[in-house]
Amino acid sequence: MTPIPAVRTSLAHIARVYPHITPPPYLDTRTQYSGMNLKATDYWHQYQRRVRELLQRPYARRFLTMGGIAWRLALQFGPPELARPALDGPSSDVTVWGRGDIAEGYWDDSVTPADLGTLIGRSSTGVESCWPPQDVWESSSRWMGFWTDADEKWFQTHLSNLTSGNIAAPKTRKNWKRSFRPTAAARLGDSGTELFARSLLKDLGYCTDKELC
Repeated sequence: MTPIPAVRTSLAHIARVYPHITPPPYLDTRTQYSGMNLKATDYWHQYQRRVRELLQRPYARRFLTMGGIAWRLALQFGPPELARPALDGPSSDVTVWGRGDIAEGYWDDSVTPADLGTLIGRSSTGVESCWPPQDVWESSSRWMGFWTDADEKWFQTHLSNLTSGNIAAPKTRKNWKRSFRPTAAARLGDSGTELFARSLLKDLGYCTDKELC
């Protein structure tokens, strides 16, 4: 991640040396999402066009660091070179334009609800989507905190169903939750990713309970 002063310095430099340069248009429209018509016969082609355009943007590296279904979709539809910037740290959207999240004094790329809507192919009504929402996936009893062979088998099966243009393949949030029932721990606020991380740290000998540390 990038320290806040470094971003401020970059922004000041850009404004001083290149006053005529304006931020990329997508940075001012990424909170807007019109949704898709998932009943259209060409909805899958629409989805692929939109999601590939999204994953070409510099901040799209953030999807890979989110894990879960967001990570897998970014790998599937993103450009081959997307993995490298995910390891390199904040993109130019942060370091040049100062658009991102701040956590513990550091900047990182961020994604908006509209970005996530594009990634999972949410309908214009906001009810249905091609893929399960990230929060539904993370709270699911089947999500172990890492991508399993079973996850990949489900993903490929559902991908084939979508690719065929089946208009019954997208589901409502309610039906996604039925397919991916939440764990008891998730109902208390812990995702599979958090549980896996806590278990891993415990195995490595680290304390994961503040009250006992």
